[in-house]
Amino acid sequence: MRNRRERIPASVVLDSLYRRPSVFLVMDLQKVGIEPRSDTCYGLGATCPATDSVTSYFDNIECDMGKDIPFSYAYGVHLCHEFMHDVGFCHTDHVDDVAEEVGWIAYFFINKWYHEHNAAFLAAAQ
Repeated sequence: MRNRRERIPASVVLDSLYRRPSVFLVMDLQKVGIEPRSDTCYGLGATCPATDSVTSYFDNIECDMGKDIPFSYAYGVHLCHEFMHDVGFCHTDHVDDVAEEVGWIAYFFINKWYHEHNAAFLAAAQ
């Protein structure tokens, strides 16, 4: 059994992404999961490994990332995280697990791109 503190090599993560020749996801977007309370956004969604089915909660995603990026981009970030569950990565301590890390990487790329793109668009419009 893998020690929870042991890092999973990047090659294992990459191989997991391409294990199946094709992948599809059934996406179920619901209004809310656990009600967000005072800027605390509980559970953005859920996916069981190898089910190809993602449940997402609009209000929770909006609460978590809506101040930074539009919902469509936040939903994409969320799907990156949930896809990691679909290929078999479960949460460990929410600090150093694959699904969390992939979600954060997607968030930082999208957030940076969105704000740079909007700054360029606004500058061109002036």
